[in-house]
Amino acid sequence: MRKQYPNIFAKWKAENPEKYAAIQKRYKEKYKEREAEYQKLYRLTYPYKNAEKTMRYRASKLKRTMQWDNNKTKLEEFYFAADFLGMVTGEWHHVDHIIPLRGKNVSGLHVINNLQILTAKKNREKHNKF
Repeated sequence: MRKQYPNIFAKWKAENPEKYAAIQKRYKEKYKEREAEYQKLYRLTYPYKNAEKTMRYRASKLKRTMQWDNNKTKLEEFYFAADFLGMVTGEWHHVDHIIPLRGKNVSGLHVINNLQILTAKKNREKHNKF
């Protein structure tokens, strides 16, 4: 029977989260182009996985859209405003759910009161947090 050794790296990672985050950040910056190429190749090789993920997201959004809030023109205007703002400023903008649709602790609804326009960078930083 093989002897089990404690995972020293896991222990160090738990004790030094700031150092580990800095190491990961340096790694991502160093191999940014390689990772982009890998992602592109992955999307071309497995297009059905991305399609499945997109459809799952759309279905969850539909589940969280209320019947009484069927005024689609207001929602469309919101998305149009984000696109227009992107054209004017030259920076990508996203429509973000203030309370995420599939949050860890809380889930929001796809209604006009739960939407905000953020820059793409800010939206990616926010990720799926409330």
